[in-house]
Amino acid sequence: MFSDLYYFLSSLPLLRWGEKPPMTYADFLFKCREALGDGKSDWLTQVSLTLDEAPKTALAARWQERETFLRNVLAEIRASRRRQNAERWLRPTSLLSSGERKRIENAMSQPTTWKREEALDHLRWQYLDDLSVGYAFDKTTLEIYAMRLRLLEKQHSRQAEPGREAFAAMVAAGVEQANQPDVRITEA
Repeated sequence: MFSDLYYFLSSLPLLRWGEKPPMTYADFLFKCREALGDGKSDWLTQVSLTLDEAPKTALAARWQERETFLRNVLAEIRASRRRQNAERWLRPTSLLSSGERKRIENAMSQPTTWKREEALDHLRWQYLDDLSVGYAFDKTTLEIYAMRLRLLEKQHSRQAEPGREAFAAMVAAGVEQANQPDVRITEA
């Protein structure tokens, strides 16, 4: 079924963390359909970085387990900052890793939300590197490529200018509200 993967995967551009994606995910899907034939790449439309109720592949299940662990650590960090118990936000996972927990904590110590999200995505990229060990030119390698492309698209979809504009609009609205006279209802 996937005998052409060796040549197809070899023809795809290399994806590097921090660089602009060489193509969109839609372009990638088109190339897959073109190279592999109709129906053989339809499963790639379901490749996602988010959590699914029932992962469709072994790789997706491992990704989901790791992503659940990451999100649990984030919930614990946020709860501890608010001096709350994180139990109600935690999801079941069998993954336990003090080293990975430390890496997530380090990512969350970045000075800005933008940098924290970038650091967390970089950890996700590195996890995909770990998952790729032992796979070469097979369906799992194609799935990892798809996930990396999704991560790069996510990273490069963040734009500073729209964020600045939204912030300026919120500040202007706050200033306008503060400048309005104080109207209080008095009981007669």
